[in-house]
Amino acid sequence: MILAIDTSQMTYSIAFNDQLIEWQDIQISLYDQLCDVNLNDLSGIMVNIGPGRFSGLRSGIAFAQGLAQAKQVPLYAVSSFEVVASKIQDTSFTIALDARKDEAYIQAFSQGKPGDIQLVSQSSLTDTSLLYGNISHSQIITTNAKSMLHMAQSIALKATALNAIEPIYIRSSV
Repeated sequence: MILAIDTSQMTYSIAFNDQLIEWQDIQISLYDQLCDVNLNDLSGIMVNIGPGRFSGLRSGIAFAQGLAQAKQVPLYAVSSFEVVASKIQDTSFTIALDARKDEAYIQAFSQGKPGDIQLVSQSSLTDTSLLYGNISHSQIITTNAKSMLHMAQSIALKATALNAIEPIYIRSSV
């Protein structure tokens, strides 16, 4: 069983065996959500490394690293952009993810290859024909832990060293 953890958004989520658990209260920990889950069958852990909310990313990644080390299973780091891109059939497109403050994280893909991640104002995004993501004038595609599990079924995951995982932070200040 692969456990997927996504704490990059306002709604946190975990998924395993095609089950999805979501919650919004930061006081409810990942550990509390997993109390009734048998982790003996755990074969790997996927964690979303962002971009996303600073505190959410740090807590999700730290939890995933600790659990992977304790259970001696591989850890797979994926970005929000990779999760959204795995659902898109086009080869050239742009993904825009809500960064709050009327801003968006964007990443353009050309022939399926990702470009640099940028932080822009949402109002600057004028060509929305091939725009995907979770902002109002895009073709809405959101991320959660269950979509991460679906992505894992379609690509070959590469394990990441526990100490090599870095969250994707775009803003220089909060």
